[in-house]
This record gives sequence, structure tokens and C-alpha cells, in this order.
Amino acid sequence: MHNTPNMYLVSPLLGHSMGGFIAQELTLKYPQLIRSLVLASAGTQETHMGKHLIDMWAKMAREGVNREIFVRDLLLWIFTENFFENTEMVQITVDTMVTGPYPQPAHGLIRQVGACLEHNTKDRIGNITAPTLVLVGKEDILLPVRMSEELAAGIAGAELVVLEGAGHGTYFEAADKFNLAVLEFLSKVENQTS
Repeated sequence: MHNTPNMYLVSPLLGHSMGGFIAQELTLKYPQLIRSLVLASAGTQETHMGKHLIDMWAKMAREGVNREIFVRDLLLWIFTENFFENTEMVQITVDTMVTGPYPQPAHGLIRQVGACLEHNTKDRIGNITAPTLVLVGKEDILLPVRMSEELAAGIAGAELVVLEGAGHGTYFEAADKFNLAVLEFLSKVENQTS
């Protein structure tokens, strides 16, 4: 690998939810590696309600709550009411998450929750200089639109896109809109740097 100033080793970087938290930290720590950044369903920190909710998920994991019950509860926070109108899709999603070959162990979920609870880039987000797109579902209740607005306002030149008909699972519920927004942003960034 070459360590030239114009060499980007990670580009573009897209993070969703906790991945958006991680993407912020990577970009802040290694700005020279990030050519462009997409933060989806993220924020500078968890909301008070979000902290309470994910702490409850950790407690459910510690107590060994049935996996299907846990998944069904999780879906209520990720998707919009429209998603639940298609009972077949709900069941397929539940079955996929419950019977997946690599279930997340309880200790992994508990550590993931701990990382989310500690995440806070509010005072550092202004140090991000990479072109940034912030995406959020209009009906996101886990990390509401106001969190993405704060995130976009804190990053110079960041673009904010609010997707209609989506909750926290933007890339799933509004896949076409999500993909189009990301591709248009990447094309714009590529044209600016060419």
C-alpha cells in the first residue's frame, strides 16, 4: 500500500445506525482515508429514549428472552406501520432473523449496546471534512429526523435527505430511494474530484 496524501484506502464509507456511529469515529480518526461519507439513520449520540430502549434490549439478552420475541420487538422500532401491513413479509423477516446461521450471541449484543450508549461525537463532528450525505427515514423513531438534522448541521457542507415512507430501516423499506440518493451523491462527489 502507498501512503500518498491523495490515496484513499476507504472510499466511500457508508454506515447505518451503529455503523453510522462507527463511520463517524473512523472519519474523525483517519480523515485522510475517507473520500466521502454516507451516514444513514445515525446521530451524534443516542436519544434518551434510545438509550433506555437499547438498555432494555441488553437486559432481554442477559435474561435469555426467546429469540423470536426479541426480533419481533426489534422490528417494531425499525419499521413503519406500512411494513406490518404485509404479514407475509413480516414473517419472512422474522424467520430470516431468527433462523440465520450466525445468530448474535448475548454477550455480543450487550457489548454493542454499551458502545452505542457511549457514542458521542457532538463536540467533534465539526472536524469532519469529507463530503457527507446524511440519510434518514421520515418516520424513524429510534434516531428521529432531528438527530440527522443536528448531524448534518454539524458537518460543513453536509447534505441531508429525508426519505418518505421509511423508518430506521431506510435501506430496506425505501431501498429504491435510498440507493438513488446514495448513487446521486457518489456521482456528484466523483464529478467534483475528477
